[in-house]
Amino acid sequence: MSYIQYINGAFVLFLNLVLVACTGSTDLTMNKDALLSGNCRLCDGRYADFSSLSLPNSDYAGSYLFNVNMNNANFEGSNFSSANLQVGELNRANFKKVNFQNASLQNASFKDANLRGANLIQADLNDASLENSELSEAILVTATLTDANLEGVFATKSNFRSASLKGSSFKNANLENADFEGADLSNANLQNANLRQANLKFAKLHGANLSNAILEYSNFMHADLTGANLKQAIIIGANFSQINLTRADLLNSVFNSVLKEGAIFCDARLPDGTQGEC
Repeated sequence: MSYIQYINGAFVLFLNLVLVACTGSTDLTMNKDALLSGNCRLCDGRYADFSSLSLPNSDYAGSYLFNVNMNNANFEGSNFSSANLQVGELNRANFKKVNFQNASLQNASFKDANLRGANLIQADLNDASLENSELSEAILVTATLTDANLEGVFATKSNFRSASLKGSSFKNANLENADFEGADLSNANLQNANLRQANLKFAKLHGANLSNAILEYSNFMHADLTGANLKQAIIIGANFSQINLTRADLLNSVFNSVLKEGAIFCDARLPDGTQGEC
């Protein structure tokens, strides 16, 4: 993303907020035909019903779409940058390669939605529901997903670099080859998740639950797993160099061919039940 693109996105969001604050009901476009035309920037579409509609390659940048119904709709390739879709019902919708950069998506429901290759850079997905959604190759760099529900998501090769994922749940998720470098996964639930060949370099995983997770050939170099639960995890060929596993629990984990130079196992419970030295 270029500097100019970032400034343009920020300006659209700023203009949207100014219009809402100054006019109450807003001077945004409220014409229903315009709203459903698929070309309606800065529109006021709160509570609108888009369910089952097909509007690919639409442009709703900066629009106010609070609590919209987009269930089963098709918006493939559309632009929702800096739009507000808080509390939206977006279940089973097609958002393949959609631009949600800087969008407000708090408490939105994306259950079983297709977000493959979507741009979610700096998007706010706090408390959002994305169960069983398709997130493969999606870009979520610096996005915020605190306490978000991503159970059962299919997110192979997705980019979560520097994202805030504190308290989020990836239980039973497929995260193979995903990139979590520098991400904050403190207290996240990754139970039974597939993290094969995933990149978690410098990731924060304080108190995270990785029990029964597949960690084959994953890169945890410099990651912080203080107090993490790795019981019965499959840890084969992983890079644990410079990792912090203080007070972590690795009981009954499969721990083979692991690089562990400089790793800290202070007070950790090791796979055989013995305690790591400090």
